Amino acid sequence: MTEAMAPDKASRQIRQHCRKYGPDFTKAVRACGITFGLLIVFSTLIVLFPCWPVAILMGCAIVRAFILFHDAAHGSLTSSRNFNKFAAALVQPWIARSAACWSAYHNNHHKVLGSDPPPVNFPQQFLPGGQCFDDSRTVLFSEQEFNRWPLFKKVWVRIFREPFLFFCVIVPAQWLYRPSEWPQQVQHICVHAMFYVAGGYNAWLCFVESLWVALIIAGLLFHLQHQVNPGYWKNSSGDFDHDDACVEGSSYLLVPWCFKWVTLGIEYHHIHHLSVRVPCYDLQSCHEACDPVWLQGVVSVPAGKALRSCFHAMWDEDKQRFTSFDVYRLLGLEDESDPPIAPEAGRQESSSSFNGVGLHPP
Repeated sequence: MTEAMAPDKASRQIRQHCRKYGPDFTKAVRACGITFGLLIVFSTLIVLFPCWPVAILMGCAIVRAFILFHDAAHGSLTSSRNFNKFAAALVQPWIARSAACWSAYHNNHHKVLGSDPPPVNFPQQFLPGGQCFDDSRTVLFSEQEFNRWPLFKKVWVRIFREPFLFFCVIVPAQWLYRPSEWPQQVQHICVHAMFYVAGGYNAWLCFVESLWVALIIAGLLFHLQHQVNPGYWKNSSGDFDHDDACVEGSSYLLVPWCFKWVTLGIEYHHIHHLSVRVPCYDLQSCHEACDPVWLQGVVSVPAGKALRSCFHAMWDEDKQRFTSFDVYRLLGLEDESDPPIAPEAGRQESSSSFNGVGLHPP
């Protein structure tokens, strides 16, 4: 086995490799066509057959649309600024977000990824006017911080960060509370009204359920993209290194082929953080063309590791790892295993025709 390359050198090699990939208008149009086609098909099914299976499918399609929106906001979907704005504008009513506002928050996430956040100040930092260091972060404090807090604050934070409550209620609720995004929220209300007029109460309720599913999936994706072991959490004024954070602090989710149409390539998150110019439909190709040596520092996340990592709620400053609350730790729901080396680049991970673009073979 070749000795692992130093993460900083590997990051430079991967970043240079990423320059070979960039926006492709034909692939972008195909990705958009599939995405909006799925939204239309599942919207029709919601009106005609409102039920949980349809709500789940629609939720998955909304997640896919959000990933498309995410690339358009980065300016990497196509090289055409107008097309990126157009694609983002088509998605905005479904997700109640504007590309401009999302970019402002999300670009900060890319900038501060892996750096130690300021002390948690519940609940002020989540109220209007509060300063949230990185609103994509789902682990907000260390275990040592938690142990130093007074009992009343421990109880409050423990309830707030209870994994089931956090991902199923708090994450969906906070997404909808954005007063500055009122124009997009008005558009979003119009989408709700459309379903109610077209299919009545049951269709509207099915659409609400699909939004809930989408927000849970999105919250878990954000969590698993960065809060898996061994993680990266350094003091920004100390030994923090942005390139190391991109490689060691961003994961490679081993998404089954049957779900790749949903994630649209965002599971190759280490590539995305090293170069936001690589569009979602080329992230898989870019990863597979990497020299395997470059990927040895990347944290690959199979299903079992992903399940355990969902319960990570704190950072252990001593062990330099993410950790779970005691009750879940006792149940084995904390990932302590060393990460498997990322699969060899250049190898097809699936014979399926579902890839980063959608239902289309490479």
